[in-house]
Amino acid sequence: MTSFTRLVRFLAKDGKTYYGDAILPSGATDLTRVAQAKIIRGSPWGKYDVTEQIAV
Repeated sequence: MTSFTRLVRFLAKDGKTYYGDAILPSGATDLTRVAQAKIIRGSPWGKYDVTEQIAV
């Protein structure tokens, strides 16, 4: 199981709500700058998988 480092819940451009591992822009430390995340499949509090699929 791949672990996440910055758990976020967000509404993607496709209209769906996801949990994801936030991808920070280069040099950023503020989560308000996040525009992309790797989608988490499953429950972050149970069995899950961090996918390589990126949502914006």
